[in-house]
Amino acid sequence: MSYQHGGKPSNYDSFPPPSSSFHTATHKGNHHCDGQQRKEPVCVFCKGGHKAGVCNSVTDPKERLAIVKQDNLCFNCLARHKVTQCTSKFTCRECKKRHHTSLCHAFLTETTQPQPDQQTSALPNAQAPATDNVAFTTMTPAPLSALYTSVCLLKTAIAEVSSATTTTEGNILFDEGAQHSFITQVLADELCLHPTHRETISVSSLGGQASSSRSLEVATLFVHTLNSAHNAISVLIVQQLAAPIRNSVRTHLSEVPYLKGLTLAHPVTGDENFQISILIGADYYWRFVQDENSSAISQDLLHNLYVDNIVSGCPSKEAAHKYFIESRSVFGSAGFNLRSWSTNCDRLQQVASQHKVAEPSNPVKVLGMYWNTESDMLYVSPYQDTTFPPTMTKPEVLKWSSSIFDPLGLLSPVTISAKLFLQQLWQEHLEWDATLDPSLCIQWITIAANIAQASSLSFSRKYNIVFLVPQGVSTNLHIFADASLKVFGAVAYIQQGQAPASIPMSKTRAAPLKQLSLPKLELNAAVLAAMLGHFIMKSLAINLTIHLWSDSQIVLYWIASQKTLKPYVNHRVAEIHSISKNWQYCPSTDNPVDLITRGITFQQLSSSTVWLHGLSWLPSSTSWPTWDPTGVLLSQMEEVDLEESIA
Repeated sequence: MSYQHGGKPSNYDSFPPPSSSFHTATHKGNHHCDGQQRKEPVCVFCKGGHKAGVCNSVTDPKERLAIVKQDNLCFNCLARHKVTQCTSKFTCRECKKRHHTSLCHAFLTETTQPQPDQQTSALPNAQAPATDNVAFTTMTPAPLSALYTSVCLLKTAIAEVSSATTTTEGNILFDEGAQHSFITQVLADELCLHPTHRETISVSSLGGQASSSRSLEVATLFVHTLNSAHNAISVLIVQQLAAPIRNSVRTHLSEVPYLKGLTLAHPVTGDENFQISILIGADYYWRFVQDENSSAISQDLLHNLYVDNIVSGCPSKEAAHKYFIESRSVFGSAGFNLRSWSTNCDRLQQVASQHKVAEPSNPVKVLGMYWNTESDMLYVSPYQDTTFPPTMTKPEVLKWSSSIFDPLGLLSPVTISAKLFLQQLWQEHLEWDATLDPSLCIQWITIAANIAQASSLSFSRKYNIVFLVPQGVSTNLHIFADASLKVFGAVAYIQQGQAPASIPMSKTRAAPLKQLSLPKLELNAAVLAAMLGHFIMKSLAINLTIHLWSDSQIVLYWIASQKTLKPYVNHRVAEIHSISKNWQYCPSTDNPVDLITRGITFQQLSSSTVWLHGLSWLPSSTSWPTWDPTGVLLSQMEEVDLEESIA
């Protein structure tokens, strides 16, 4: 499953290869006030000044339905038209059928049971509030208005707290409006807290009309979070913090759809009252918010955030749904709406649609590439215009070549010709706006047409690997390096078990204008391969065994050498060693990077199984080529010595 453009789950310590992917984008919410007087609502049932959904005068569903029929109102929106003419997109909040929520008998039956007063909060995943309270609140005796009446919801949590010698549980109230943090004398005594000093504070009532000074003892307390952090906070010791909060929520809280699967900071209990023993004020509140948001999902968001786009994935539909809920909670706590979700998972797409944050278009553009979520295929561009004016200049060539955005290098064997053509123009020492010779124009038009055709090629987004790897089966990352006098490059393949390999990406460089010998260019290709391997290993949170390949025996000799090498070679070999020393020999006739160094056409690329799936012998390690560094031919050794002498 793949996602794009967008407390700590135990199974999110590392993200395995995604079977489900998504893409989403962020949007900062703004609230505006136009200064106009809002029209007061009128209840269709009792004609009172409130909405129909919160009417306490007419509560019998049959009586309500009779009023709707008598007044010829729409069953869906309660306006004066037939339900068949209703254009409202809304449906019953309870059963999702096409009638008004206030008419739903099942809804009334379930929600008209008297409930005691209650104030509580449910926060995802940890001891600190990552978002505004998510709460289920009911009040007696109003059966329906309980769900719609505005009440003050408090951020509460139950967490382990400790001193230097004792650990227990504390009932926490988060109040960012308080300037200090406090603990009750009872809990301080239970923890055997030793005051360090006294502090005088000014206590003001609402509006600041009356204030008094109090001298309170100060102690240090440790609050434990789900990510195993022990946050030290300085607290003032008081006799009592607040009156007990009525906690009437029972196990039905865990059935609230948007709370399912989340670890609540304040777990569901059968206790009637919630006695606050710790108040965490603004002096520490935001530290806990930051700690809360440093969960595994938050770390994944941070790792996969590109400007205002998030590209990530999960191993299962259940994990993807959890990612959706928690990631929106994390961004929502900062006032951002994580929207425009695109995914190859039907279930997640439905959830995103229900939250009205689904991206309607398909294919969708992801970091410059296009992703068809139905076929789960990637491609560079749906169309490239190859209409050029009769006369062309360097800026026009540069502009067109820059429009081909291939960040993964999937089209490198074809697009490399554009890089080399631009380098050729610079070597011609043409003026910036000088008209190109007809021969150069013809050459460029051929190159552009070839690239335009290649841009329509599609590549599988997912790699040919499984999440639950059987015992004894390894997942290998193979990086191949090669060079010619004009180009050097590297291409990567991920391969697991006996399955064909998948190409994640490649990298290419045009050789510098200051000519280097072929062995040095091959060495630069090896550096590029090592860097590419490091990048992929860092980007993919999966266990990979890296294997680096070169067809240059001189380069392999340098990498394996224990001798002191000349600075140019020594510096690059050291850079390679810092990433991996696991280098192997690949015959030149097999090296897939050869497709880059010599360049191929669109037709050749589209039919190349080597480029798409790697070499046929990759799945069988017993078939891998072998190389003995002591068997380098004398002529090659002399070439190495020559390279050393002119370095």
